[in-house]
Amino acid sequence: MRWVELSIEDEPARGLVDVHILGYGFDLGHAPLRARLRVASQEREAQKRETVRRLKESGFRIEWESVRARAQGNVGRPHIVAAIEAAHPGQEREQLYALMGPQGPAYVPRARELPLEEAVALIQQAGGVTVLAHPGVYSHVPDLELLFRTCAAAGVRGLEVTYPQDPKDPYGPRSQHLIERFAGVAVRHGWVATGGDDFHGPTITPQIRLAGWTATPASCVEELLAARSL
Repeated sequence: MRWVELSIEDEPARGLVDVHILGYGFDLGHAPLRARLRVASQEREAQKRETVRRLKESGFRIEWESVRARAQGNVGRPHIVAAIEAAHPGQEREQLYALMGPQGPAYVPRARELPLEEAVALIQQAGGVTVLAHPGVYSHVPDLELLFRTCAAAGVRGLEVTYPQDPKDPYGPRSQHLIERFAGVAVRHGWVATGGDDFHGPTITPQIRLAGWTATPASCVEELLAARSL
């Protein structure tokens, strides 16, 4: 099944702060979606280049070419963090991510993120379905319930429930507690409960085991496909 992860425009009053939406089962030949994804890829590269420049200016030994080589495709924050860790062993990974977060000195907003409703409409018009990604990592969102209500009203059809929700202890009791909590949220909103591991390879995400969580049933694929027509 085809999938894509989209960054959503910040709207703090609606609970939207550095939030991601997943799209599944869409037609990749849908021209408006392809055009927007092309623009998003260009904007993402420009943003990450500026992030690397700011980190280098702050004293980190990091070059865009080394980051790009690690990514072998679209560059994300995990690739930047891995490049810094290679040059500066012993750095706290959480602190590195914080440098690039909304309150960090190396934070660079993209030129234009997709508004939530536009992202949902694009995926739906391409024959797909949208899912709210990894809610457990949104510790910067002050009101998760508001975020859930906003997504439900916008037409989001699923929630990424089975996931290493606690970055510090991906397979520990807190992650398990969050998975159970979000399973209840999915039921309450009538959402499909999906899963993922966010595995980017042993170098980029060494704390993540490929298929480390196995509780997501195969039936969720059929449920996602069925949700496309809702």
